[in-house]
Amino acid sequence: MALAASGASALEWQGELDLRLLPQPTQPAPTPLSKLRFDDGNARLRIGQAFVAGEQDLGRELSAHLILNAADDRAGLIDIQEAWLSWRPLPSGAWRTRLKAGAFFAPSSVEIEYDSPSWMPAHTLSAAAVNAWIGEELRTKGLELSISRLGRLTHSAHDFGVTVAVFEGNDPAGSLLAWRGWTLNERISGLSERLSLPDLPVMRPGAPLEAQSRELHLFREIDDRLGAYIAFNYRNAKGIELALLHYDNRANPLALVGGQYAWRTEFQHLSLRVEQSDWIWRAQFMQGNTLMGPNAVNLDFRAGYLSIGRRAWGAQWTARLDRFSATDLDNTPGDANGETGHAFTLAWARPIARGLTMTGEWQQLSSLRDARSYFGLSPRQREHRLTGSLRWQF
Repeated sequence: MALAASGASALEWQGELDLRLLPQPTQPAPTPLSKLRFDDGNARLRIGQAFVAGEQDLGRELSAHLILNAADDRAGLIDIQEAWLSWRPLPSGAWRTRLKAGAFFAPSSVEIEYDSPSWMPAHTLSAAAVNAWIGEELRTKGLELSISRLGRLTHSAHDFGVTVAVFEGNDPAGSLLAWRGWTLNERISGLSERLSLPDLPVMRPGAPLEAQSRELHLFREIDDRLGAYIAFNYRNAKGIELALLHYDNRANPLALVGGQYAWRTEFQHLSLRVEQSDWIWRAQFMQGNTLMGPNAVNLDFRAGYLSIGRRAWGAQWTARLDRFSATDLDNTPGDANGETGHAFTLAWARPIARGLTMTGEWQQLSSLRDARSYFGLSPRQREHRLTGSLRWQF
């Protein structure tokens, strides 16, 4: 859509509202360290996601972008998801250049459709563990330069590109992964949002990490050190896309400001997308490490998934298998952060009218996390959920 603006080019905008029905509660009461969103034992209508994205052409190859996101499990309901300026100079032959400045996601997920401004999965309701963590804990607040070469302009079947970025303000990244663990949800943290941490013994009065605030400021700058990432991508005319990303926030793990620790978090990320005829294959794998303090928290982590999608009988069908783990490398008492788990997701999405899509999803997830014993729960849990959704795109 477009809104006319006097004396300037039109403002292009689009949005989406995703209403969820959870008819099958999986727990009789809220459960600490659960892996699924909305796992509060209530069957009711919820706002799964809602966003409005606007783009304004500023002239001279500049444009401004803003994405607002709403969720009913967020204090304040609405927050800024991304906001950036983009400069795209006129192309020179097959080469394309883009410079972004602001707050945005790194180029990492293949669950997201190319033309979607949101971080919502295209054909499922939940995100894979890899993308759930990125959506909640990671955001680039800085500069990103992308250079790509389009093969079709040189009679080649191959496209390739490189992206580099420097950023600040993502020093606490790794906190949720260590203290809450992997999840399978599609929740997107707002840039000003504060998230609550579980009541772990290690943060209680007199414990080793009592200085940690129970409210987590995910995108705060703590140590005045810049982070960076570099990504490579390849695509060919047969529908095969491959990408590699190395991320390092370069945080000082000894820094502590206002109850917020800096975490040195770095990882490698590999993604593959193959689309041929009515089939779509997607895979992502991530492994890395996060370190806080003088070995107060030291965690190796890895996660990956494989999904298969097919268009048939007027709907898009998707099956996804997730595996995730975290290895606790420190000996801090009251802070067991290791875990293993796997999940299976089956979803179907069917357009029912212009701009309206009905989606259903069934999930089963098994995980082992020793920290659950702090809350009188069994370390091993099996969770399952059936969810319905009505998505309106406008």
